[in-house]
Amino acid sequence: MATYLKCRACDYIAEEGELGDVCPVCGLPRTVFEPYNKKISDRRRLITEQHLHPIAVHLPQVLLLACVVMPILARYAPMPYGMEFRIIAKWSVLILPIGAIGAFCSGLLDGKVRFKKLSPPLLAMKIRVGISFMILCFADTAAYLILGFHGIGTWIMVVVSIIATACAIFLGRTGARMFSCILPG
Repeated sequence: MATYLKCRACDYIAEEGELGDVCPVCGLPRTVFEPYNKKISDRRRLITEQHLHPIAVHLPQVLLLACVVMPILARYAPMPYGMEFRIIAKWSVLILPIGAIGAFCSGLLDGKVRFKKLSPPLLAMKIRVGISFMILCFADTAAYLILGFHGIGTWIMVVVSIIATACAIFLGRTGARMFSCILPG
């Protein structure tokens, strides 16, 4: 079993064997570290240390950015670049719901492993906003499939993507506050 140390200044946690002479986050000397006991089972630690949820949320975030920026670039860029931006936007909006489902499911797993239940208030709020986020991602794709990638369909896609991005920002900020939280056991 690994021995962990925690920086008293910035709360960074590292395995003793991986820590150098200074804290890699705040730069203070190794002497500011103190022993730290991760109070979770090896099984839960194995799951949380894979960081599945933080990794999974990046795909829909990038796709949303493409759904906002690429249609605008497609409209104003000279050909053939405009057509290339249009293709990126189309693929992004089609893949978006898959990324949203992956992010949501990995969030449920992460929440269950960290807190042993999905009912703590902040986690429950993240789940509600996450459901809204998924609905918006599906609405984005539906708008494209029904209205196409021209005229009002494009602008609906951009607006829905901006609203979904606001949800993603809330989820990211809330998740960052919860990142180091975990129930013992």
